[in-house]
Formats: sequence, C-alpha cells, structure tokens
Amino acid sequence: MSFRSAVLAALVCAVAVVASPVARAANIVTNGDFGTGDLTGWTSSVSANFPWRSTGTAAETGCVGSGCISGTALEQNFLMQDLSTVVGDSYTLSFDLLATGTPSELKVLFGGVVLADLVNPNLPSFTTFSFAGLIATSSRTTLEFLGRDDPEFIDLTNVSVVDKTSSNSPVPEPGTLALVASGLLGVSGALRKRASAQV
Repeated sequence: MSFRSAVLAALVCAVAVVASPVARAANIVTNGDFGTGDLTGWTSSVSANFPWRSTGTAAETGCVGSGCISGTALEQNFLMQDLSTVVGDSYTLSFDLLATGTPSELKVLFGGVVLADLVNPNLPSFTTFSFAGLIATSSRTTLEFLGRDDPEFIDLTNVSVVDKTSSNSPVPEPGTLALVASGLLGVSGALRKRASAQV
C-alpha cells in the first residue's frame, strides 16, 4: 500500500467516524401534537357528553361529571392510542397540559397502569409532564387519557412516547474522536517511514 493511499484510507475512516449519524429516539405516538386538525391515530369516546376533539394544535375536552373518569364504558371520556412497543424496553412519556376549571381531572394510563390522576391541576398555561422508566410488557401498549373539566376545557398536546432502551446506542465522544485521529496519524507516520526505508 502506498503512502498516499494509506493516508487517503485513514482520512476516509476518520470522516466516516465523525460523520456517522447520531441515533435519535423517535416518538412512537401518531399525531401527538394534533396538528392534523383531527384525531388521526387516536381512538376517542363518542358517547361522552363532551368528547375529545382537535383544535388543530391540541386535543380538547369539556366533559362534565365524574362519569367522564370513573363511569361506565359508555360514560368514560377516553382518548387512546395503541402503540407498537418492544417487550422489556423502557419508555418515557411526556405531554403538555392546560386545565383551569374546577372540578377538572386528567387520568393517564400506560398499558392499563395509572401513571397519574391529576385532580384540579389549575394550569393556566401549558405545563409539561414526564414519566420515565415505563416498561413495556407487550408488543402493543395502550396509552390512554381520561378527561373532564366541568366549567371549561382541558387541552392536551405534544404527546410523546420514546423508547429509551433502543436509543442508547453509543455515540463517539470528542475524546474518542481525538484518540482515533492520533492513531490514524501514527499509522500514517509508520507507513511513511516504511515507505522511505524501502527507497
């Protein structure tokens, strides 16, 4: 291998390491910002007294009464989505909530497990909630919101579920990149010395 081709190979390797894409965790929720102007990707109750609807930037409900949360299947005001998950992987759920009326309530469930029951949260501006370490026990996991706000509305947006297990792929740090570069320089120096010794 000539000195020139060895240096070229070393540069190609260095560029490949530096330019390799960084793994980004993807949101597995469809239409989590409700930007489609409807509830595409979601299933909602149709028999609740004021079911969930899209405002174009959020899902909103003004369901009245405790039945919206704890009533029969026909009374409950649910908004849910079945997510494709990996058994044993750890997920993080986050969402933004606005709720100002009293009484109001938002119950959040992941795989049938209640994560939060926010009663009279009094949030005059969107507030972010996040739940980490949610372990999937099935290849399909249901994310569900039950909501009520008797005098006003609850607004929900930026719903995100991210698989934290599969997004933990290693990404080279600057120190590692410097070590690779110095190794490549050492290899090219040795090849150059070898080439000049053969002359």
